[in-house]
Amino acid sequence: NIWRCRYSAYGLVAPEPRGAHITGPGNELYPTLVADGSLYFSALRDDNLGGLDIFRAQYEDGAFAEPVRLGGGVNSPQSEGDVYVSPDESYLIHVSSGRPDGLGGSDLYISFREQDGSWGQCVHLVDGINSPEADYCPVVSPDGRFFFFTQGEDLMWVDASVLERYRPGN
Repeated sequence: NIWRCRYSAYGLVAPEPRGAHITGPGNELYPTLVADGSLYFSALRDDNLGGLDIFRAQYEDGAFAEPVRLGGGVNSPQSEGDVYVSPDESYLIHVSSGRPDGLGGSDLYISFREQDGSWGQCVHLVDGINSPEADYCPVVSPDGRFFFFTQGEDLMWVDASVLERYRPGN
């Protein structure tokens, strides 16, 4: 489940759950906040396309709206998790396992935001990023310069400009 801790003048306040519409009947994993305060996360829900699906909850008026499942460009009959979303929501990177183009236990995929606001079809990251090992935990440094991920038991990093190779039209 997803919880929140706030800071006060006296330190951390006791954790509190994010609410029944966020904390559903299944597991919620890997929360990511973007610049406008909206929340992305993976969740196991009864009506998912596969195992875990990725959701977005818009932040408005101090609260999260009902989460919306991302479309079929991102979610699939397999599980999607470990979502990283750029602060401006122009792209997201996630983990999936069991896809036909996969190289191993789990692989990294990228999707770019379309002009209509939907997410484009995700693309398998190659060029030395995915491997026969489990590839997971994607994150880009706050300055946008480095792309970090885990490969097996190793922490990997590359210049984040490699991600632009996957943008449609490049």
